[in-house]
Amino acid sequence: MATEAMNTLARLNWTLRLLMGLGLLGLALALPTAEGSAASSAPASHVAAVFAGFDGVWHTNFGMLELRASDDTGIRFTGVMTDIGAPRALGIVTATLSNDGSLSGVWRLGNRRGTFSDLTLDAHHETFTGAASGYGIWCGARLGRPLPPGCAFSGVWTIELNGGGSGTATIIQTGMSVFGSYSTRLASGRLTGSVTFVDGLPVLNGKWSTARRGGLFKAYLMGFDARQFQGNFDGKFAFCGWRSGAAKPDACLK
Repeated sequence: MATEAMNTLARLNWTLRLLMGLGLLGLALALPTAEGSAASSAPASHVAAVFAGFDGVWHTNFGMLELRASDDTGIRFTGVMTDIGAPRALGIVTATLSNDGSLSGVWRLGNRRGTFSDLTLDAHHETFTGAASGYGIWCGARLGRPLPPGCAFSGVWTIELNGGGSGTATIIQTGMSVFGSYSTRLASGRLTGSVTFVDGLPVLNGKWSTARRGGLFKAYLMGFDARQFQGNFDGKFAFCGWRSGAAKPDACLK
């Protein structure tokens, strides 16, 4: 999976250079932002800190994102994005820094386009969370850092396994790799695996293990908002999860 991430990063860097060479990034700046044509005037104290924070390459809940400041003020950003569910498409992103230090703007990927808003950095500038039309949640992390809780598979889940009542699972997703633990009334163990995409949505394929035995499992996110998943242990035992405040999926087994 590291090779796949590096290949995607190489494509991003090549595409960014190509777009800049063709002048398309300048053209993209003419696209309207989510806040209209008037750009925000972020305080200087935000500019220095947030410029350093958003600038660079991110692994997101549905692909890759590279952002670069497009002027000397550090208020406006331009970049490229990918959607792993549509691997042949490369998109353009334009954004403006708001007074509160969050990033909002527009994205365009093939014949699709939409807006995003309130991309907000964590205190260490290693992750961000926000919202994007067409995806619900847009979140990400620096390469090699875990996705923030609530992003894709990362975070704490309430789970049900093989009808044995509810339990919990704590999962950490870094890039496309996942590890974590689970505990129910009947069993507890470890989870390891990797994320692929099926029909445009993330699917976690991996191995479960306890002190005495182990097997295979799958978990299918039911949307990019990452509120529920369906799945199975060993292809036949129901395995599903839901976030705090969300309902258990109607069908647990998939």
